[in-house]
Amino acid sequence: MPGFELTDEELRVFLQEASEQLEILEQGLLRFEKDARNPALVQEIFRAAHTLKGGAGAAGFQEIERLTHVLESLLDEVRSGRRAVTVPLIDRMLEAVDALRQALVAIENDDAEGSAGLAAVRSRLEQLLAEEEQGCLVEWKVRVREDAPMPSIRLYQAQLILEEAGVLREVHPTAEMLEAEEHREMTALVLHEKPPEEVEAQLAALEDLEQVAWSPVSGGGGSAADQAGEQTGFGPEAGRIQPAGGVNGGAEEEQQPVLGNAGALSQTVRVDVALLDRLMNLVGELVTDRTRLQRLVSLDADAAALQEELEEVSSHLSRITTDLQESIMRARMIPLSTLFRKFPRLIRDASHQLGKEVDFAVSGEETELDRSVIEQIGDPLMHLLRNAVDHGLEGPEERLRKGKPVTGRVSLTAYHQENHIFIEVSDDGRGIDPQKVLDAALERGFVTHDAAQNLSESEILELLMAPGFSTAQEVSALSGRGVGLDVVRRNIERVNGQLSVETRVGEGTTWRIKLPLTLAIVQALLVELGGDVFAIPISNVIEALRRWKGEVEAAHGWHLIRVRDQVMPLIDPGDMWGDAYRVAWPEGKPMPVVVLQAGLAPMALLVDRLLGEQEVVIKQLDPIVGDVPGISGASILGDGSVALIVDVVGLTKEVRRRVTH
Repeated sequence: MPGFELTDEELRVFLQEASEQLEILEQGLLRFEKDARNPALVQEIFRAAHTLKGGAGAAGFQEIERLTHVLESLLDEVRSGRRAVTVPLIDRMLEAVDALRQALVAIENDDAEGSAGLAAVRSRLEQLLAEEEQGCLVEWKVRVREDAPMPSIRLYQAQLILEEAGVLREVHPTAEMLEAEEHREMTALVLHEKPPEEVEAQLAALEDLEQVAWSPVSGGGGSAADQAGEQTGFGPEAGRIQPAGGVNGGAEEEQQPVLGNAGALSQTVRVDVALLDRLMNLVGELVTDRTRLQRLVSLDADAAALQEELEEVSSHLSRITTDLQESIMRARMIPLSTLFRKFPRLIRDASHQLGKEVDFAVSGEETELDRSVIEQIGDPLMHLLRNAVDHGLEGPEERLRKGKPVTGRVSLTAYHQENHIFIEVSDDGRGIDPQKVLDAALERGFVTHDAAQNLSESEILELLMAPGFSTAQEVSALSGRGVGLDVVRRNIERVNGQLSVETRVGEGTTWRIKLPLTLAIVQALLVELGGDVFAIPISNVIEALRRWKGEVEAAHGWHLIRVRDQVMPLIDPGDMWGDAYRVAWPEGKPMPVVVLQAGLAPMALLVDRLLGEQEVVIKQLDPIVGDVPGISGASILGDGSVALIVDVVGLTKEVRRRVTH
């Protein structure tokens, strides 16, 4: 806790700025691990640590100041070239970032115990800072027999063993070179943590190796590594992570842009000053119209003059409210980068835990979406990304056997199309075999043999999202037993989104999320049921038409209609929401039917009357109302009456539930 009292505003500013600097630190470290030759990047990371240290000191949070000081010292050694960038070093620094983030949460919650772990993390960093690079520096030579099949796979297996032995300083050929062409010899330089004799025994156990030789390199430590590089003739690009700012530090190379100032997704939204000015101007116009209306109340004029001025004021108010609506919606829109920037760390940790090499690509992060939608899709995206790394991508050896690059690819893409935002999670892994999905569904009783005969490939893949369904053969500590896609879909459907999947066996899988731009205001088709008004989001409406009673068929207790050669269930609202909403079908008169789309198969809803289209503002139902199947909220119409918002996804699920039971 600080040694002096901060005002609430001062504390809020400190927490916000500290969170922003931690984001820069984390994202910078993740990039620096792959781009250690970028001196501008290490300078940006160092500046973030320095800024955080200064802010914590000024606010009186001494433990945060002490930890960031040690972090700053380590970064200074990296910046000056005195310390090489290694995976263990990045791990320790990311551990410090996590501890600092937890401390900020503790400060916000006024939890005095929440910062207790900072001292232990600082102690580990201080120990790392005090240590010179210790260990036995060893040069290895490995050769595969001339008649051995797939020699590159054997060399890659040997490389993995050497990586586990300590810090793999240099290696030739690299993993990328092994992918590109066939090699039978490998040389490597390793700073050992394990005894070389133990590693030699592991290498000797590999098949098809005719030579495994090692020899210590004189000098040891960091300086000997440089000497050994000269003795073995390894090239400067052979696999060591070079310190930025050192010799050949890449100052002449074109550098990638350094991370910008990225704040965490919090309960605050940054708004452009120009937008605030526009809102202020619109409020000023509203005040003017209010004054005009007040004047009209006291005005002694004939009806025609009053009507003319009222129409003018009404027209002006309509324009202002439209502008206000658009401006406020724009203020609620935030870029997906606020969410996407959390995922590189997730992919890094998952790939290290699983022993897989993953190239993670993100595009479309500048796409904007309503913040209430973004808040709801974080967990589903996290689950899909973990599944892509864990279950989607093959291991390195399997990828080599299939002729694929050792490094798997996972991509996260967002784009805007019409009135929706699409987010895709793709991998270039095994793909999903529909036949295996169907076999698992039959074995577990998710579908009958008769029903299975008529399922299309897309309908089979949709079984993946059934509650409790899994094709995972092995339990994973990262993704559990492979279950949870039903939860992912349910969370996406809560924001009126849809989840679908495309896959090719042996080539990869793409999960696609379709989302509305905003949850606050939607274009809806108004219908009348039992004297009440219901609003159906236009995004879920295929068409509205009329059908005669004689066109309705019956099967298994359900009504069916045919629309353009497609048979679909016809839902009577009374079956969903009670007899008060049952539609009475008069003789000799067609009734309106609304064809709805949510998922793969459409369905039709019988209604009393079509009332037209209108924009509606969605409001949540009071908790005392409870969970009503097929209803997601309500809206107050212009005449003061209330319209219930139809949840088409929920309605579809309820129909399916009743059909299967």
